[in-house]
Amino acid sequence: MAEKGGYKHSCKRKSFEQPRAVRDTLLGRISQDTGKVFLDEMAITENSFANFSRSVSSLAGPSWHAGLAAKFMIERLARLPVRSRLWQRISAIATRSSIPKR
Repeated sequence: MAEKGGYKHSCKRKSFEQPRAVRDTLLGRISQDTGKVFLDEMAITENSFANFSRSVSSLAGPSWHAGLAAKFMIERLARLPVRSRLWQRISAIATRSSIPKR
């Protein structure tokens, strides 16, 4: 059973945890002084990253709200359009047969 941490529903707990989860994820990856992003563990060059034309995210449940916040930050900071898709069932993501266009 999902832990509710004092909330009536686990989804509500997850929603309140999201800002901390985003902060913890970004901590150590973005310089407070320069705003430079460090993604050393990713196997991608800075030049390849600069050639991205858009970002696509597939979200379900409480992650939808975190995804909307991320969409705003990515579009504003990276100047990269983001398309977020809300899935009613997480199983639909795994069974989707179409390939996103580049």
